[in-house]
Amino acid sequence: MRKKFFSISGILLIPLLLSPFLLYSKKKTELPPKYKKWIEEEVVYIITPKEREVFYQLETDAQRDRFIKEFWRQRDPTPGTPRNEFKMEHYRRIEYANKWFGRGTSIPGWKTDRGRVYIILGEPIFRQTFSDPRIYPVELWFYQGGKDLAPFFYVIFYKRFWTGNYVLYSPLRDGPKSLLPETSHEASLGDPWYRTRWALTLLSMVSYELTEAAQSLIPGDSGRHPLESDKLLSQIEIYPQEKVDDGYAYEFLKHKGLVEVSYSVHYIGNKNLIKTYCDENGVFFIHYAIQPDSLSVDAYKNKYYSNIKISVRVTDLRGRTVFQYNKFYPIELTKKEIKYAKLRPMNIEDSFPLIPGNYKFNLLFENLVSKEFTSFEREITVPEPLDTPQMSSLLLAYKISEDQEPLRRAFKIENIRIYLSIDNKFHRKET
Repeated sequence: MRKKFFSISGILLIPLLLSPFLLYSKKKTELPPKYKKWIEEEVVYIITPKEREVFYQLETDAQRDRFIKEFWRQRDPTPGTPRNEFKMEHYRRIEYANKWFGRGTSIPGWKTDRGRVYIILGEPIFRQTFSDPRIYPVELWFYQGGKDLAPFFYVIFYKRFWTGNYVLYSPLRDGPKSLLPETSHEASLGDPWYRTRWALTLLSMVSYELTEAAQSLIPGDSGRHPLESDKLLSQIEIYPQEKVDDGYAYEFLKHKGLVEVSYSVHYIGNKNLIKTYCDENGVFFIHYAIQPDSLSVDAYKNKYYSNIKISVRVTDLRGRTVFQYNKFYPIELTKKEIKYAKLRPMNIEDSFPLIPGNYKFNLLFENLVSKEFTSFEREITVPEPLDTPQMSSLLLAYKISEDQEPLRRAFKIENIRIYLSIDNKFHRKET
């Protein structure tokens, strides 16, 4: 079996009944020790606020295990291979931090400032340790930055008063004088400017590079913009969170009771559209279309297979179900049809009648072959019928055609069938 990603436009509808949707609770659940350690220790520096919020709302160990699996999958740099290099490197950093940065202290290495920075950024390009008696013990780390950080930067740690843990140094909050013991006559003088100049002079006797870094963590800045150093330190704290799209987390929470337990809960994005149109008899229909960002298929003997399940639920403003159903879309394509299908993204479309009122529409898309899913939710209004003419909302299409068959279709208005582009992208030749 080989899996490929492609886009299709033809679909077959097979109606089936839908089991009731399960609502999720917003109550924070007390975690068993295993999962408490995972979220409060193992991934505390890399998990996003949204992921943390969702994890605390999960109710069973099975859900937590599936979430953890998806958490690491979202960060896997090579998802097509059995190894997750990000996960392996992350746990290596934790082990290193616990081994080297917790020595002689009452807290584990991962909790120290050095441990936190090491777990977030990894091994620096180089590290220097200063044990000169004229200054407190200092470590200077040098990094090459990433997309959201400075191209190159320093991180400084020091032991104030010679004891305790190494703490993170800030040029703005601490200043160069914080690196020096306050034992000399010059250091005790009250003039802050004089104390800073004296501190820089003494630091320059120890290391020119340390003197520059103590003024600014960004090489070449020489302390002209001290706020930039604190901004850099703030960016380091959220750096691993900025590198992941955590939108999957809310989808996981919303559908944890709907997506089959066997799923790996692989969330994919989508584009969608929903419209309300009145037919020739004065009945309002909800027309919708969904376009997944990708679709996996199984290949066997030059044919490509997939099976899509669409679940729709409509509730009133009090959360009561007023309408629900699901449909299966079995797909079988030849090699020639696959090539044609790649030219235009796949739309799955349908429509159903609805009485006047205000509602919430929820759609769940499941690929039963690849165990991927996506969804969208919208608030919709069905107006009361009026005797006077009404204008519907605007709909852009790349093609229309006459359809005299009595069969009701999505985006078919009277006998005109509308072929829409959900993202409103069109070819030059289309009118």
